[in-house]
Amino acid sequence: MVTARKTRWWLWLPILMIFLLGAVLMLALTRSVQILAMKRVLSSFNEQIPGQIHFASAHVTLGGRIVVQDVYLTDERSATILSFSKLEARLDLRSLLHDTIHVRELALESLSLNLKIDSTGNNLQRALTMPISKGIDSSAAKPFRWIVLLDTAKVQGIATRISLGDSMLFTTPQWSLSTSAKYSATDLRYVMSFASPSQLKIEASGDFVFAQDTTGFGKLTAVIDSAFTATLPSPIMHLGSLAAQIGFILAHDSLKMNCDLSSSTSGIIAGHASTPYPLRGFSGSGEFTFENLAPKAFLADSSPVALNGSLRFTKNEPQSYVNGWDATLTLGNTRYDRYELVHTELRLLTKDSAATLNGELDTGNGKLKIAAAVHGFNLKNIHLEGDVRFEKLNLHKLFAQVPDSLAPLSG
Repeated sequence: MVTARKTRWWLWLPILMIFLLGAVLMLALTRSVQILAMKRVLSSFNEQIPGQIHFASAHVTLGGRIVVQDVYLTDERSATILSFSKLEARLDLRSLLHDTIHVRELALESLSLNLKIDSTGNNLQRALTMPISKGIDSSAAKPFRWIVLLDTAKVQGIATRISLGDSMLFTTPQWSLSTSAKYSATDLRYVMSFASPSQLKIEASGDFVFAQDTTGFGKLTAVIDSAFTATLPSPIMHLGSLAAQIGFILAHDSLKMNCDLSSSTSGIIAGHASTPYPLRGFSGSGEFTFENLAPKAFLADSSPVALNGSLRFTKNEPQSYVNGWDATLTLGNTRYDRYELVHTELRLLTKDSAATLNGELDTGNGKLKIAAAVHGFNLKNIHLEGDVRFEKLNLHKLFAQVPDSLAPLSG
């Protein structure tokens, strides 16, 4: 009889333990317990940073659904830097067994940001900066071995301000962001789309492989309305509506880029360039063409200007910014105020702290041939020499003050 009772006792013990474990688990899944636990963790974290993070409620389910509501971050003066009304995420918990953080869906609602940038960084960075513990060698940190998968993320933003000192860089009452990405120790892939109604739209994507040499490619397209550029600092505020397409390819030994840029007030630029990679100084080659380029937005000159032509260059001395240049500027049908250049070609060479400029300018009313040389780039010790020749140059057509009686000049 005693033996039978002992046997029944051992049979009931596992059942009792499972019941207690289930009770603890059910208790842990209640909102009140989760909020209490999260507030204690957050209180400990807030003691380590200058700013403060607050939230109203949080809830986690066994299915991997996480909901956090009414979150805001303040600085040391209690000014709000960032806030959002709701964050909802759905995680694949089974992926954690395979060293993977798989976020199937992430949504962030009513995100508001007031970012202030200065010479020391920005207010968001300062609010979250934790003190560096003594005796910890950051160089000995283990590499990040987890894989992060983000299937889809959508952010709905409201009042957002980004300022640099006293200048406003970006402000909008409404915006949206959608993205998907994968990150691991060996590769990175992302697709991103950002839009602010009637202001700008940006799309970007990239695919990189991290090995002994990083390789990959990416592209970015942007459309910016003139009403938005008008709010930016000079000279960008004068560029009107902007459109840009930029692509790059990162190979084992080179970085290549191509771009198409257009401005409703300043013309069109298109071209390509390449440079050795990894970057060691500045060297490379490229060619850019421009159409109806009007640089008056960058110059204190309101005279009508239209530049058409191309610029080709190579740079073969990476350790010097001024030596090693071979650049050729070609212009056609170019106008400045009432002056016109039918065709122009100028070539600039720099080597051993010396520069030479050679070229020909066809004004439509005669030609100018130019040869110039500069020895020494130090303004205190510089030597300049040059030669200008003209052929059938009609000065009266160029300068009305010159009498028309003078024959076209050559010499």
